[in-house]
Amino acid sequence: MSRRVPKEQIPEVVSVEIVRKIEEERNGTIAIANKTLVLSQADSDVANVVLRKLTAAIKFVSNEIEPSLAAARETTNQIRALKNKILQPLEEAKTSLSGRLMAWREGERRKEAEERAKLEAEAVEKEKRARAAQKGHEVQGHEVSEPVIVEPTLPAPVLREDTTKVRKQWDIRIINKAKVPEEYKTINEVLLRKALHAATKDEEGNPIFDVPGVEVYCKEIPVYA
Repeated sequence: MSRRVPKEQIPEVVSVEIVRKIEEERNGTIAIANKTLVLSQADSDVANVVLRKLTAAIKFVSNEIEPSLAAARETTNQIRALKNKILQPLEEAKTSLSGRLMAWREGERRKEAEERAKLEAEAVEKEKRARAAQKGHEVQGHEVSEPVIVEPTLPAPVLREDTTKVRKQWDIRIINKAKVPEEYKTINEVLLRKALHAATKDEEGNPIFDVPGVEVYCKEIPVYA
């Protein structure tokens, strides 16, 4: 006789009474099946009847347990939806702040470039004025042993310490669809990215990934503690 499932092993969402009812039906059918011998045509007919009872018992167990499974799936879906609702504002805030940080960094780089260009232009203009003044002295009869050349003074680079940590994220873009192997078409970019992430890395941590018609590139993503 099959043993009963201990009560402590029965999930709370499943009725113990239902489990005991299922076990009673199951055990009775199993007992009949175990005693059934097939030695003659008559035994064969009996065995077929018992097999139908076993099939019915299996269906009975499935039908009795399925509502509890459905309830568990619904609970899981609700918990997953709750998790997403809780996480969504955090993800949105992270994305927004990352965008502002990247915009600020780009603005700083643009300001540095504009300031450098301005100072270079001023240095060039200063040199032009110096050369013009030198020519004016020569016209007036002043001898000048060597021309005065004012070297443009370029601004020293502004060094700013960027404390933002970044991680490399490799990705692909399709550059020639005709060359992409058949196993990656429609083109399946999800499959391509899975293959990229599973690719062997070289000594510098770069993926060794060579698929015709596909370009591998790296983008740096801020990493926050």
